[in-house]
Amino acid sequence: MAVAAFFVFIFCVSFIATIIFLIRKKKYGKRYLKSLAIMVASIILVMVFIEVPPKEQATEVAKEIKEEVKPVEIQEKVEPAKIDEEEKSIKVVEQPKPLPSIIKGEINTVIAKNKSITVTFETNLKNGAIVELTVAHEESADELNKRVTVKDGKAQAVFSPKNWKESTLTIFATFYPEWTDYKQSKELLDIYGEHGEKIIAYNGEKIEGGADFNYWMLEKNNIGYPDDSVIAKIEEKKNKDSIKYLKEQTKGIVLETEIQVIDNETIITVMVVNAWHDTNKADQKKLKNNLGLIIYAAYASQIKTKSWKIIFIDENADYIDTFFQWDLKQ
Repeated sequence: MAVAAFFVFIFCVSFIATIIFLIRKKKYGKRYLKSLAIMVASIILVMVFIEVPPKEQATEVAKEIKEEVKPVEIQEKVEPAKIDEEEKSIKVVEQPKPLPSIIKGEINTVIAKNKSITVTFETNLKNGAIVELTVAHEESADELNKRVTVKDGKAQAVFSPKNWKESTLTIFATFYPEWTDYKQSKELLDIYGEHGEKIIAYNGEKIEGGADFNYWMLEKNNIGYPDDSVIAKIEEKKNKDSIKYLKEQTKGIVLETEIQVIDNETIITVMVVNAWHDTNKADQKKLKNNLGLIIYAAYASQIKTKSWKIIFIDENADYIDTFFQWDLKQ
């Protein structure tokens, strides 16, 4: 562009000179022809330099064109990859999450005349599931165990205890995804989890053993052996033993006790001597707390509910005070 400007300048000078030479033709003669030739030549050169850029300029223009085209090529290569990633993310979202496995069951027990115990376990566990059935004898603390396989929603075992005295029984049905010497099938582990992590208990209890060990247990207790008439005898004996223990521990302050369950709460009613009223308020509070601890210790094995309380009454059956379960923490 600088060269073209130079020739424009030459054109202007030669143009002015040509005019002057023509006006003063007599003085300068034919010099106007030379200036006219220079003027024409400068016009031609100006047109050439304007229309045809120099080599350096052409190179720069070419580079600019390349740079403009290059991103378009990269974009064309990258776009398919972006689409693939989007498709992958859509596939992940569409995959359904594994559903938890809700386990439930029911235990039925029949004790025959020969004192053999038949335990039938009905469950929604899949066919082939290995279940451990346990019969626990409270009096002797003995346990009998058998492993059975679920078929069509049912598993059954017959136990033949030896020399078991009258007592209450507790029956357990336990499902372990894996145990020390056996493991469920791969199909069942896919359903319930390698370590029981997919199990949800509908009834019974899921026992949390951490990430590496979870299992499910259903418990049925307070079954009389060899029949249910034993339960009343055992409860009566326990109550007499408790009253005897309380009279000895409280030096005759406790006269009678009664234990009952109302609205899923264990209530122990304790009758004490009227002499309770002869003590001051501070001593009565201490007496209530001390007796509450002693009575709870005597009846703890018989309390099966989460909620319980001890109600004190006098010989006239008039209410005195209540010892609540949270008083143990005081």
